[in-house]
Amino acid sequence: MKDEDTENWNNKVVLDSSVIVALFFKEELSDKVEETVEKFSEFHTVSQAYAEVANATWKRVKIYGEDEELSKQALGLALEFIDKICEVEDSRAILDSAYGMAVRYNVTVYDALFISLAMKVDSKLITIDRKLFERVKGTELERFVEYVGC
Repeated sequence: MKDEDTENWNNKVVLDSSVIVALFFKEELSDKVEETVEKFSEFHTVSQAYAEVANATWKRVKIYGEDEELSKQALGLALEFIDKICEVEDSRAILDSAYGMAVRYNVTVYDALFISLAMKVDSKLITIDRKLFERVKGTELERFVEYVGC
């Protein structure tokens, strides 16, 4: 992300669950995510992020065999980050607009919630979900989604 992008969005950003997970668990793009997130000072996310981050933690333990106790500690830190650092929007409050967006642009309602929030707070959604970025590429939603990746 270019420095002028940060200025244009008033130093606020929406974080999706993939980015929050990458901040607290070792992912291929964790370093790049951290570098990008550090450029902002105001963070937003939706309430569903709690469950999505917990589910990603469960997958790491049950599917990938990661240490349960270490994963639980990382989950605790991630949830604390959401509680104390992020402004959390109730998913229900933006569900109608997210549903319409999901149908119109063929993205999941889960992803549309994050994009709807970015639109609501006039910011960008930061994600490491390449499939989401590819879906919105070339649409009017593209300006609200920033893919942190190669």
